[in-house]
Amino acid sequence: MNSNQLIIDRPEFYELLEKLAIQIANDYRNYSEICFLGIQRRGTELLHVLKPFVNQYLSENILYFGDLDITFFRDDYRKSGALLKPNTTYIPFSLEERPVILVDDVLYTGRTVRSALDAMLAYGRPSRVQLLVLVDRKGFRQLPIEAQYVGKTLTTTIKQRVKLDCENFQVWIVNHE
Repeated sequence: MNSNQLIIDRPEFYELLEKLAIQIANDYRNYSEICFLGIQRRGTELLHVLKPFVNQYLSENILYFGDLDITFFRDDYRKSGALLKPNTTYIPFSLEERPVILVDDVLYTGRTVRSALDAMLAYGRPSRVQLLVLVDRKGFRQLPIEAQYVGKTLTTTIKQRVKLDCENFQVWIVNHE
């Protein structure tokens, strides 16, 4: 049996997006160009709703937005036995010597971010890379990866999942019993 618990409602979702955009603007005021890469799928969805906030606070900067598929960079993609269908990578700009902010919905074990770093480096070498996540699930990290921009930190159990709903601007905890 599954049970769901709303942990971020629409007003808080907007507050978190604004907070993250302000933090980025404060850190990147002196940069003329900034690249944002949404990690497919949920990171791309989050980047889509974050984009207007970032544009508002960094209107003087040149901003690039792209999508990064990590399907074949995952360390477990051969283990599932299922035929995987990759998403689309869309990076119509150079990453060379530009700062990149990777965007994902949830930071859990760190393995997705490791895969994203590998995939991103196939497209160029940024001057720096930082990570933005809406939710950081502390306590389950398997790799030494940390987000520089975090909307909300949660303490969860191994049987719980965090589900982002960008259509309704909500985040849920789903309990698997």
